[in-house]
Amino acid sequence: EAQFAAFKGSGGKTKMPVTNVSWDEAALFTNWLSEQEGLQPFYKVSNGKVVGTDASSRGYRLPTEAEWEYIAKINRRADSTIYVWGSQEHLRDKQGNFADESAKGQQTFILLGYNDGFAGKAPVGSFKAERGGFFDLDGNVKEWVHDSYTLNPPDLDRVYTDYLGALRGNGHVVKGASYKIGRLKNIRASVRDGERASAEDIGFRIARYHE
Repeated sequence: EAQFAAFKGSGGKTKMPVTNVSWDEAALFTNWLSEQEGLQPFYKVSNGKVVGTDASSRGYRLPTEAEWEYIAKINRRADSTIYVWGSQEHLRDKQGNFADESAKGQQTFILLGYNDGFAGKAPVGSFKAERGGFFDLDGNVKEWVHDSYTLNPPDLDRVYTDYLGALRGNGHVVKGASYKIGRLKNIRASVRDGERASAEDIGFRIARYHE
């Protein structure tokens, strides 16, 4: 929230993950951050809306769905995993921020017997990073990624390089679970949602190509 507040000029100072931001706002933040560091912005913008990308840019952007799934399921793992923590259907103590016992009566589904210490959002880094060093991939808040949301699979006869997803779709892809999720099947790393509007449990993380 503090980093996003600097972008908006609103003066916030908390270490909570920023939420209630649209996909365009998240993309505009990455452009702003690029400009702060003298990098070419990745997103092309017109009237406050993203209208395209600059393929030559090495500035900040939203991670692609493929990149997100790679770090959540494959990176530094012997085999592809079902969940960020592995393939075993057992949550260790304080695995991440999900709908735990404190959400009883507030959420339709909760993880019975599980307590993570937070009823709502948790400050970034409150839980141990996964094996690749990334925090909160499996909980806290969901995350916008770059891709447009579509149910049409890519052409499997083609080899894609730096695949950015479909050129258009119905909203954008959201990855990961949140403090509102209380079913294991919805915490799987492969789960994807399509959203068009901001929400109190959707945030984002940033990425950029390595020079």
